[in-house]
Amino acid sequence: MVKNGDAQGYKFTLGGIVNFTCDPGFVLVGANQAECLSTGHWSTPAPKCQVVRCQTPTLRDNILVQPENLQPNVYNSRLTFSCKAGFQLRGSTTIRCLANAQWDDVVPICEAVRCPPLPTPENGGVEVFAFTYGNTATFICFPGYSLVGHINSTCQANATWDHAVSLCRGKCISSISVYMH
Repeated sequence: MVKNGDAQGYKFTLGGIVNFTCDPGFVLVGANQAECLSTGHWSTPAPKCQVVRCQTPTLRDNILVQPENLQPNVYNSRLTFSCKAGFQLRGSTTIRCLANAQWDDVVPICEAVRCPPLPTPENGGVEVFAFTYGNTATFICFPGYSLVGHINSTCQANATWDHAVSLCRGKCISSISVYMH
């Protein structure tokens, strides 16, 4: 009598009462009971059991979501999360909509991949804002030394730097005159 629910009653004659309930994950829309009237009709139309819907979760930057089905926020549906390149997931990869219209876990976040700290070249230094994906380190040499290698190295999506640490080598001063006898 009620899709995704049940109708309970023992007497379907004048004055008989039928009680309506819904299956878990469904909510009753309409009256929860009806009485058989002298006209031979019920006092109210049969209710409907409507599927529970969870609120669409708020997503932060760099996160991707894949719904399990075409109705992503309904009871028992799942959302699966992943991150854009250069980011890693912190939290559960999947959440499920419960019968109480709440998600079973919080939405995860995506954090930038961290590269290891770069060693400081001898006779020089490294300038870098952060050791996270997309940030660039710049190698510098002290006065009297020149850079051998790349001036910059960028933190990649796989948590490695795109260039090895450069070297700082001493320069020879060309103003010295050498006389041979």
